[in-house]
Amino acid sequence: MAELTADSTSQDKFGPTYDSLKAVAAYSRGVERTALWSLIAAGVIMFVVFFIVNAGRESVPIVPDRGSVGFQGLIASILISLILTPYAYVRSTEFRNRSLPDAMRNKYTWFVIPVTIAITLFLALVTGAFFEMITRSFEGLELSRLSASLRLASTMAVLAYILVSWVMRMRNSNLIYIAVFYLFATLLISGAMHENPLWYQASFSYLGMTESNSKFLFDIGLPFTGLLIIIWSLYFKEYLNILLEDGIITQRTRSLLHWGIVLSAVLLSMVGLVRFGMAPIFNVVHDASATGMGVVLGLMMLFMPWMIKTFSRVFYIYSYVSVAMMVVAVVLMVMGVYSLTGLEMSAFVMASVWLLIFYRNVDQLVIQQRPYLHI
Repeated sequence: MAELTADSTSQDKFGPTYDSLKAVAAYSRGVERTALWSLIAAGVIMFVVFFIVNAGRESVPIVPDRGSVGFQGLIASILISLILTPYAYVRSTEFRNRSLPDAMRNKYTWFVIPVTIAITLFLALVTGAFFEMITRSFEGLELSRLSASLRLASTMAVLAYILVSWVMRMRNSNLIYIAVFYLFATLLISGAMHENPLWYQASFSYLGMTESNSKFLFDIGLPFTGLLIIIWSLYFKEYLNILLEDGIITQRTRSLLHWGIVLSAVLLSMVGLVRFGMAPIFNVVHDASATGMGVVLGLMMLFMPWMIKTFSRVFYIYSYVSVAMMVVAVVLMVMGVYSLTGLEMSAFVMASVWLLIFYRNVDQLVIQQRPYLHI
């Protein structure tokens, strides 16, 4: 590729390369301005709110009551995310569409709702962990009303800056990372919350059974994760469209990969929607969904060299090794070495990691073909 300069007129069928690079630079400056305004606005507003909320209190404890610094910070972070995330995501989508050719522009307007929920819950977990760390570091500490308001407002201001910067710069295809995070958060938090500390002697399905005290989180978390993967698959399909147009994959391969991912997401959702233990037919659907998800992804790993032939050899070796490890895990479970929970965890980890690495390898192919596209 010829070197780009300020006078470059280098173009291809997707538009002027130099103008696209300038647009990215201008957008980045705009993101920084927006993030700084968000920081200032959040800091001022939150200080006023915290100062009013804590009126009549001489001191504010770090924890544990509902008027504590930690609880107020958690609620404030959720509100900030619910307000700023939709705005930042819409701005990011608008820029994305401007940088793409007409045939690839999609608003996906309704996506803003699940994406906002996902980011807000993620932020709530991070904020909760942050205040938990503060609590353990400064056990028994109480702050004056003014001090608590200033510190909370400063923390929320920084959080607003980070949130806006992240979401406005986040590539929509990176939603797969959030989806994988929610998958394991759902499994591990449900297990941690369960009243039976030995739940793992049964299976992950035990967490979603009717008598389980963590069934709500498990039965909602998996379908929500599936929804995020389906949303990601629509953005990922645009990667496949580029590879199809450049002759790297065939129409059949594009359809197989896209619908294979969608089917895996639907089957994952079914594991949460159809509870095990309700009736024999539901048990069959539940087990078939869990098994089918692994089979679909396993077939994608196995036939990847025939679907996309331009990956490095080591990726194909890794895919084969992943399939082999999944088969070995099944054999070990049959032999009694692995429990069903151990098999499920191994399958979730190997399938999720493979999907992330597969996405990254496709991303590299797209960057090679269209280095200036913001998708």
